[in-house]
Amino acid sequence: GAGLIQMQTHPTDGAVELVVSDDGHGMSEEDINRVRQRHQKGDTSEGNGLGLTLMAEECDRLGVSLQIDSEPGRGTRIVIGLPEA
Repeated sequence: GAGLIQMQTHPTDGAVELVVSDDGHGMSEEDINRVRQRHQKGDTSEGNGLGLTLMAEECDRLGVSLQIDSEPGRGTRIVIGLPEA
């Protein structure tokens, strides 16, 4: 349901943040806590409940940070902290 999706990068001390944000339905705190469980998704999601789960698993595997900020009616902002090469 998002009308706008943005991707940005921001340099930080020794890292780069990849920020993906949208103006969609947003997620409750309960939904955010479930993103690491396969096939769990929010009530408004049309997906399979794998996208954020796989992203979180890959960030864990690579040892990079993943932060999800969202609330219902206000969209979602995902920040991945990537170390500089």
